[in-house]
Amino acid sequence: MVQGVSTISATEAQLRAERDRFVAFAFCGNDMLVELDQAGAVRLALGATQFLTGREMQELAGVTFADLFVVEDRANVADMVVTALESGRRFENVRAAFQATTRLPVRVEMTGFVMPKLNGRCLVAVRRARMASAAAKSADAVEPAAADSDDTIATVRTVITERDFEIAFQPVVSLESRGIHHMEALLRMRPTLDMSTFKFIQIAERNGLIAEMDLAMCEMTVRRLLEVAEKGRPCTVAVNVSGTSIETPNFAKRLDVVLNFRKMLNRLVIIEITDSGAIRNLRAANDFVQNLRIQGFKVTLDDFGARGAAFEQLRHIDIDFVKIDGTFIRESRRNERGKVFVMAMASLCKQLGVTAIAEQVEDPDSVAFLRECGIPYGQGFVFGKPMLDPDLLVGESMSDVRWRRDSAAIKSYVAVRRGG
Repeated sequence: MVQGVSTISATEAQLRAERDRFVAFAFCGNDMLVELDQAGAVRLALGATQFLTGREMQELAGVTFADLFVVEDRANVADMVVTALESGRRFENVRAAFQATTRLPVRVEMTGFVMPKLNGRCLVAVRRARMASAAAKSADAVEPAAADSDDTIATVRTVITERDFEIAFQPVVSLESRGIHHMEALLRMRPTLDMSTFKFIQIAERNGLIAEMDLAMCEMTVRRLLEVAEKGRPCTVAVNVSGTSIETPNFAKRLDVVLNFRKMLNRLVIIEITDSGAIRNLRAANDFVQNLRIQGFKVTLDDFGARGAAFEQLRHIDIDFVKIDGTFIRESRRNERGKVFVMAMASLCKQLGVTAIAEQVEDPDSVAFLRECGIPYGQGFVFGKPMLDPDLLVGESMSDVRWRRDSAAIKSYVAVRRGG
């Protein structure tokens, strides 16, 4: 080796390249990152590939990028890619529509640039197009919005107002000790309703009722915790709040009312933000989160890794936990490259002081994979399915001295509410 000149192994060079790709994706604030070779074919795709293209990440490898789009956009996309590769010039805000096989085309905006360190390959950052008008946004919908009947909407509204639903609880555990860290409260429909929970939530979202549903779930979960607290020390429970809800006027004030017994509840309740892709105003979202954290509540960002925009949210919103998307984890297990990304994600979270939780952990091999990657917590069927009536007297989040004090206050508070 020539003195003064450092060399690196091929393996280390590959890992550095993978790190560069991860950093590019993490901070581009988009939904998908695509790396194209010099022939314009997909070499690597990260992010919401299934959502945008209808294909998994590994299915895109080797496919000509332009062929992923609707026929009328292919020539323009092909010219755009060729020009970028030949000239090295950046392109911005190019619009086209992916031709997904199982749903309507999804219009996107793309920014591309050539990376000399990656042998002149082109990186394309993709995000779903935001339309200026409601009519245009409707035309770009992933799937047509169903016209819900007045009776169906009335049924959903009645379920919410009368709290006529059930709550299931699923554990989030330490991957090292297998001890329960907290439970997640999950909405379930009563069998008499003849409607799936998924359909119910879709209808609520389409008709502006999701904020009311979130408040109802939070209220009923708090009520359940207070009942358990009369018997002993309950575990902490995460309650879901939609990204749509936190941008709904007066939602934060109404949530404060539900959590008004916060001296105890801030040690029993975690607020988990779901559907984070619906968040448009990051500053307002951070204000919402910090208001909760100032009061002592922990906050989780769900579906982390499902879309590149989640990294942009992590830059602007100070949170306590992230839930790493289960699909992202499953796809990452298929090769060593995927493992590098999960390890980089775990490292990023650790450096930011954010605790990572893996979703949809289904088997012991997944547990071993996640531990190797540095993910400390997991949730999935391998630890326990959602249960309607679990034992919630399992928490270890409060000291015995503090709990004795809080327990007396909770019993007094519950008695006052009951008029006793």
